[in-house]
Amino acid sequence: MSARLSLPESSLRAGGTVTAQLIVQNNTGHALHFIGCGAPFQILLSGPDDKPTPAWAGCATRMTVRVGTSTYRVPVKATYNACTSDGGNGTPACGSDGKPPPLPAGDYVVTTYAVSTKLPVPSEASLTVVPQGTDPASA
Repeated sequence: MSARLSLPESSLRAGGTVTAQLIVQNNTGHALHFIGCGAPFQILLSGPDDKPTPAWAGCATRMTVRVGTSTYRVPVKATYNACTSDGGNGTPACGSDGKPPPLPAGDYVVTTYAVSTKLPVPSEASLTVVPQGTDPASA
């Protein structure tokens, strides 16, 4: 089994989202079954001051990766993964909309997490977050 990550861009505006494709090649000759909830993969950006951990939904649903090639569309967000109402414990304060704030501009590591250790994850990649109001294509 193998996995490959395809990012549509090499840079992303702070607070923005792009949809990556995660291509899983299951050449084992049999379908892979596991228990998960929601999407089987998460992609998070980590930087020098932010090392996020994935948060998985708490339900148990049977999932299957069929034999052959499967493609998953996974959002990549240039925001913090979590926030709190008061910004305590090193977690940033939520915005007025209750959502995590944008990441600061800079270079980030793109890391894929799988809901099950049975699933392959691709190598890390790089992504540059540019300031809001900046065209990511010019970065």
